[in-house]
Amino acid sequence: MTNDKFQMTNWVLVLVFGILSFAAPVHADSINDKIENAIKDYVMSERSDWEDDNIKVSFSGAENMTDKYLNDQNVQVKVSENYNLSKITPRMLIPLIFKGGGKIENVNLWVRLEVFKEIATAKERIKRNAVIKDDDLSISNKEVALLPMNYYERKNDIIGKVAKINIEKGAVIFEAMVKTKPDVAKGAKVNIKSSSDGIVIDVSGIALEDGRIGDTIKVKRLDSSKSLDAVVNAQGEVEVKL
Repeated sequence: MTNDKFQMTNWVLVLVFGILSFAAPVHADSINDKIENAIKDYVMSERSDWEDDNIKVSFSGAENMTDKYLNDQNVQVKVSENYNLSKITPRMLIPLIFKGGGKIENVNLWVRLEVFKEIATAKERIKRNAVIKDDDLSISNKEVALLPMNYYERKNDIIGKVAKINIEKGAVIFEAMVKTKPDVAKGAKVNIKSSSDGIVIDVSGIALEDGRIGDTIKVKRLDSSKSLDAVVNAQGEVEVKL
C-alpha cells in the first residue's frame, strides 16, 4: 500500500511539472532569438566572410516588442530593407520590422556586434626588415568587427614576407605591415652588369631601392656616387642598359 501511494505521488508530481512547463512563457526567448537571427542574417548578407557561429549580437530596446508578441508564435522579424550597413561601429542603431497579429511595426534597436575569428598575430616581436618565419607567428582568436579587413587568417600568407615596421608581440598583422621579399633589397650589394658591342662588364654596386625581377631600380657603383637605372635580372644581379 505504501508503495502504491509513493508511485501515485510521483505521477502527480510529474503531471504538475508537465502542466507548469507547458504553461511557462517560453516565447519571450524565441522573440529575442528571432531578433538576433534577423540581425545575424542581415550582417552575413553584407559580410559573407564572417561565419555565423562567430557572431555575437547584443541589443537593447526590445522589451516592449517581447511583451507585445509574447503569445504570437508566427511573428516575423527582419532588418529594414532601407538600412545600409556602411560601417561597423561599437554601437549601432538598426531598424527592425516586426510583422505579426495582422500589423507591421518598425522599431529601432541599439545593437552591438562582436565577431570572433582565428587570425594571424605576432608570437614574438618582429623587427623591421626581418623575413617572417613560421615561428614568428601564431593564430589567435580575436574580435574583428572593428578591425580593418586586411588582416591575415593564414600564416602561410605571411611567411617569407618582410616586416616593413617593428611588429610588437601579440599584434594583429595587417597587409600594410609587410611586403613581399625583394629579389634585390635596398642597401644590399649587387653585381651590376653592362654590355656594349658584345663586351660584358661586371662591377660591384649598391642597390638604392628594393626591386623584384623585371623591375627597374636605382643603383650605384661602389667607386661612384652617381646613380644608375638598372633592371633586376636575378637575386643580387642587375643590368644597366647602355
